[in-house]
Amino acid sequence: MARIQELNQVYMKEPDFDKIVPVCFRKPMEGEKVHAMSNADLLKIVTNAYPTVEESQGSKVKLGKAMSKLGFDGYTHSHLAYYYAVPIEAA
Repeated sequence: MARIQELNQVYMKEPDFDKIVPVCFRKPMEGEKVHAMSNADLLKIVTNAYPTVEESQGSKVKLGKAMSKLGFDGYTHSHLAYYYAVPIEAA
């Protein structure tokens, strides 16, 4: 049992969204038209790149905090956060 728990530690770690966000997204350049994405949309992109990230409300909140901390512009509408970000694979 201890061996199984030891092997699962890799999957039990909290994802570091401060490191994940710059890998998956970039800030739009000045004058670049970008459609604002909700945390749910952003999280789908993150989970495609990082399958071990859980799609949960907590992950959406942590992702939103990381986006704000890293200086991505955004707004809230009807209690949902939206951010202006360009997915790296689309860049």
